[in-house]
Amino acid sequence: MIAFVWTAATILLPVIHSEKTYHNLHLFAMAIERFLFVFAITIPFDIRDMIADRQDYENKEINFTHLNKLENTKRKDIVIF
Repeated sequence: MIAFVWTAATILLPVIHSEKTYHNLHLFAMAIERFLFVFAITIPFDIRDMIADRQDYENKEINFTHLNKLENTKRKDIVIF
């Protein structure tokens, strides 16, 4: 998801707003290159997060809260705003 958003934000959106014309194959190659680069540099962080999440789950020390797990509606409003 991160790689797709970065690809869209750094390749596709500038091309859409540009008044120049580009060859489709060139755009496709740039988008694939950017996607793979961002995907590759985010893998170590995903692995680190998976290991940390597994350790927190095993130790029952989950130190983050998801909005859908909050039971009190007022707490949801406070966290959202």
